[in-house]
Amino acid sequence: MVESRYRCAHDPWQDARLSFAEPPIELTAPLLILPLGLLIWGCIPALAGVAVQASDTGEHFQLARKTIAVVAREGAVRSLVRLLKPFGRDGDPVRTEVSEVRSGALPVLLIPSPPANRAAMTFLATFLTHRGLPWVHSVNVSKGTTLDAQATDLAEKAAKLAKAAGVDKIDVVAHGISGLAAAWWIRHLGGDAHVRRLITIGTPWSGTRMAVFQRGTLARTLLPGAAILDDLVPKNVPTIAIGSPTDPFVVPSASAHPEGAVAVVLDGAGHTDLLISARAFRAVFTALSEPMGDSSPAEVS
Repeated sequence: MVESRYRCAHDPWQDARLSFAEPPIELTAPLLILPLGLLIWGCIPALAGVAVQASDTGEHFQLARKTIAVVAREGAVRSLVRLLKPFGRDGDPVRTEVSEVRSGALPVLLIPSPPANRAAMTFLATFLTHRGLPWVHSVNVSKGTTLDAQATDLAEKAAKLAKAAGVDKIDVVAHGISGLAAAWWIRHLGGDAHVRRLITIGTPWSGTRMAVFQRGTLARTLLPGAAILDDLVPKNVPTIAIGSPTDPFVVPSASAHPEGAVAVVLDGAGHTDLLISARAFRAVFTALSEPMGDSSPAEVS
């Protein structure tokens, strides 16, 4: 009888042990909702791009391992770029102290693609600075305006960098559609007198079918076959076009490599993914450092 009462007795320490061993769901769930929501938000456009890309090439859409990897990385990087936006306000050009300035180095203007801002270029800027480039400056580009308006804005920001560094010419590195604005400035607004070299990363030189998912005047000019994109590659400024055949936002992928530019092909990369890609960083640094070669495509591992 005594033994039975002992087994049924309430043990307060058992409740305490359970409360410590099983954290309340309501405390951890909100911490998971934000990153999970951002990841889904980033993956959906990339998945749509992969489907449009398959349709464009006439292939059957399938989630192969390579496709899943591209979509997952793209979603993660797009989420990271969104989280960095509060730190991307415009600032003045500032010289960074480096242990040894690379011979022949010019100031480098880094231009992100809207809706991302200059914070998205932080990793590339750090990479270049650590390799002896003291003047690396990122700027923001207005979203939803025309190429001409964006190019005019870039001209002013480029002049500000050149003046701060005390030089006549700079190098320009632009991501996505900002490469078109930079090319417009160089080609139509006299930028060729101020730019030594133009490097584009994932820029749809001939337009992209993904523009149908965007709104505004600028989106209509980004569709394949748009007259405004004709003959946009600068004639007097060496141009290096870095792109990937698996970029889900440049469809068709050949649009990233226009005739007249040196083509650098990074297989297996995404679009926003190129902003944190070590292969893309090395390609940019090489393009800034080496003499111009021919315009045949180059594979970078």
